[in-house]
Amino acid sequence: MLMKKGSMYKIYNQHLLFHGCIPLEASGELKPLIINQSCYAGRELLDFFEYHIRQAAKNKEIGDDFSTDLIWYCWRGAVSPLFGKDKMTTLERYFVEDKDTHKEVENSYFSYRTSEKVCQLILEEFGLSSKESRMVNGHTPVKTVKGESPIRGGGLLFVIDGGLCKAYQKKTGTAGYSLLNNSYGFQLVTHQPFEGSQKVVEDPFAQTSLKRVIENVAQRTLIKSTSIGQMLLAQQQELFDLLHEFYDC
Repeated sequence: MLMKKGSMYKIYNQHLLFHGCIPLEASGELKPLIINQSCYAGRELLDFFEYHIRQAAKNKEIGDDFSTDLIWYCWRGAVSPLFGKDKMTTLERYFVEDKDTHKEVENSYFSYRTSEKVCQLILEEFGLSSKESRMVNGHTPVKTVKGESPIRGGGLLFVIDGGLCKAYQKKTGTAGYSLLNNSYGFQLVTHQPFEGSQKVVEDPFAQTSLKRVIENVAQRTLIKSTSIGQMLLAQQQELFDLLHEFYDC
């Protein structure tokens, strides 16, 4: 199912959706992966990994090939868009007392995603130049109790992850977010931690989710402007082409 439905990123309704990060240099530029004398960064990097993940999935009986090696790299590699850190120190945390060896440094993306300029650079890297385009990024819990906001990069980026898991809720202060998008624009729903059915009976409003309108669009989005609408228009054109071919004969 993951191979059929999943992807490293998705462009939908002129918005960019991805899970982990888009690896960046400390300068804010796209960070390349140099391998086999080739260089991959940004969209090419994610396409490169997706191709090899699918290749490895096609040949499950082979475990020592380049594509399978790259799946392991995705899990813990320094330029992996799914990992987003310089190294994984799980082993050190279990067996080494020196806490300096436990440090995992996040990729520069996580500090730059508050920058509107960098978010715009990433959108353009994926061919999205519309002023309505946004990025939806998961992977990292939003620590609301520390003043963090799920809206970053001047409103170009939404971080929707973490908090749904009970283990995160002390750090986040919420039970996560849902991002809604319709013809009027985006709405952000903040969920409150579920404290049991008895709590709901005693104080039903304590469990209420808070909905926030992020932006009010001047003009509603029409179906023809959506990804599904574009598919329907393409199908319509195919039917017109068939009609012309039939009558031309």
